Amino acid sequence: MKELSIDDLSDRLNLSKTRFKHRFKKEIEIPSGEFIMRNKSIMKKKTLATMIPFRI
Repeated sequence: MKELSIDDLSDRLNLSKTRFKHRFKKEIEIPSGEFIMRNKSIMKKKTLATMIPFRI
């Protein structure tokens, strides 16, 4: 799965990078960079959870 950058997303939506960031923050209520970092962290945790066997 290819990661989408802010540049990719803004291009797809025909917005400048600055305008995309502004509208993203207005709609989602957190900056786009923070959103990406949070989601990367969640995905890494999920990946690790599937790699490490659970032991009782």
